[in-house]
Amino acid sequence: MAFMLAGSGVGHFDRRFLAAHTPTIERAFWYPVLDVGVMRRMLQYAGREDLVPPLPESGKAHRALADARFALECCREYVDMFRAIREGD
Repeated sequence: MAFMLAGSGVGHFDRRFLAAHTPTIERAFWYPVLDVGVMRRMLQYAGREDLVPPLPESGKAHRALADARFALECCREYVDMFRAIREGD
């Protein structure tokens, strides 16, 4: 199986950590890191705040699990948005 590592701004650090401490797991990540933070900033710079998923009401927790869940939710929203564009919605 092949997996993609997704996150917001720290994927390159995560990848290095995995390679150093769990090389067997790291080898399962064949694809580049998907950085949803870059996607968020790109949409903001393009003036498309309407397409940026909102931050949780409590703000970003800056805890590993909460941040991972937030990045996953953003990723799902971006995938849905791009699929809709592709399908002409």
